[in-house]
Amino acid sequence: EFDGSWLTTIYGIGPTADTYNSLEERFENWKEEWEYPDIGIPFGETQSAGHDMYYMDFRSADENGESRIVRIDNEMDNEVYFVADNLVEFIKLIIANQEIEEKRLD
Repeated sequence: EFDGSWLTTIYGIGPTADTYNSLEERFENWKEEWEYPDIGIPFGETQSAGHDMYYMDFRSADENGESRIVRIDNEMDNEVYFVADNLVEFIKLIIANQEIEEKRLD
């Protein structure tokens, strides 16, 4: 059984800016209303009903230049947790239906 930080939604890029649940529509709301940090691209929510978000964190990249994946806990002052080295590794965890091992970043 997965805990409350397990991914439930991945947002896509909609054909227009007002497409419901597209990144274009939601991105400004997450930054302005929910005060998530501007560290990259938020792309997924968790079972916590939107209080945790998965981000492509552009502050750090792997050897191929791909951003690491982090989870940000909005209710804990936007605490950042490392999840995977890149999006491919993150998707592999999902496909394998594995628990995500994460560590807190300072």
